[in-house]
Amino acid sequence: MQKVLDSADRRILREMQRDSSRSVAQLAEAVGLSHAPCWRRLQRLRADGFIVRESAILERSKLGWEVELFVSIKVSPIGRANIEEFRRSMMLHNRVIGYYIVLGNVDAMFHIVARNLADYNQFYLEHLAASPYISEISTMTILSQLKDTDIPV
Repeated sequence: MQKVLDSADRRILREMQRDSSRSVAQLAEAVGLSHAPCWRRLQRLRADGFIVRESAILERSKLGWEVELFVSIKVSPIGRANIEEFRRSMMLHNRVIGYYIVLGNVDAMFHIVARNLADYNQFYLEHLAASPYISEISTMTILSQLKDTDIPV
């Protein structure tokens, strides 16, 4: 049975998406609760699985990852026969920061980062084009990110 969230729970979740590094006191102030009830609600939201994990959002370009790409692929017959092996092999690459199985005229979409286009070209040749699991590849370079929002709560 799905737990019912009230407006205070939703405020906590919105604020946690904005900045989960704040103390409980700061969070409580932001959502209009006192410390103890906010802490209890936060613990319950974590225990009930509404908050899966907390992480830092890094500035990729400061770490040398200058290029972001979306790569759509169609899986080959060999890939379909070995789908778990294919999935594991693609998830091992540190340049693959997102991996999605999709509906439509492609089978999967990867979100990839690279240091530059030459770096992506090397990754493409060594890991995508050389893969017996992939039959078609289409790459789209991200020029700018216009929107990246939190999940509606």
